[in-house]
Amino acid sequence: MFSKHIFRSIRSSYFPFASMELFALDMILISSHFFHRFISLRLNLGFGSQKKKHMQALRKRFIEWLFEHSQNLYTKLFKAHNSWGISRRELLAYPRASFGWHLGKFLDDNGFELIPKVERHDAYHTLTGYGTKVQDEIALQCLCFGNGKRSLYLYGAMTLGILILPDYLRYYYKSFLIGKQANPFHHFDYSKLLKVNFETFRHTIFSQKTIHNIVLK
Repeated sequence: MFSKHIFRSIRSSYFPFASMELFALDMILISSHFFHRFISLRLNLGFGSQKKKHMQALRKRFIEWLFEHSQNLYTKLFKAHNSWGISRRELLAYPRASFGWHLGKFLDDNGFELIPKVERHDAYHTLTGYGTKVQDEIALQCLCFGNGKRSLYLYGAMTLGILILPDYLRYYYKSFLIGKQANPFHHFDYSKLLKVNFETFRHTIFSQKTIHNIVLK
């Protein structure tokens, strides 16, 4: 059923005028969908539900390992700018209505500190309300792709994530559409936005309906 939805999207959206980013994402989703159907068929022939859950957990751990090691390598090779040099405790000292405090709260809730030179990623989490589970991380990459973000790391993380963990295809596609419909946010220097009002800023990016749906997801 999901594949039919995608093919209808292709017929209605790409011809005669193509949207290349939509086309690229749909090709990844379609490939992942059929790959998932093939794997599911093989699993159903030989494994029970507990075994399938175990295999999914292994795939998630593999993606976590890939993300962790590839991010470290990508940061060393491609991130030449300075880090923010601010701690979680310092962020929590900002006014409670500020973006900085909400970022600090996100970090505190998850037991994180900002990762030097890629602090913007946690700012995306804070702004969108997306969690830190593997499927959330992949969906966030799809959301940022829909919003116009382009980077080598995003391409790799999104493509490998979708192909290895296609169990959440609807979530990924919905996230892409959310990013595409939102006002651009991927390019901001968030270190300069820590004092702005969080709710006001969020409402300039997303519609009220979108924010409501994100909260309820």
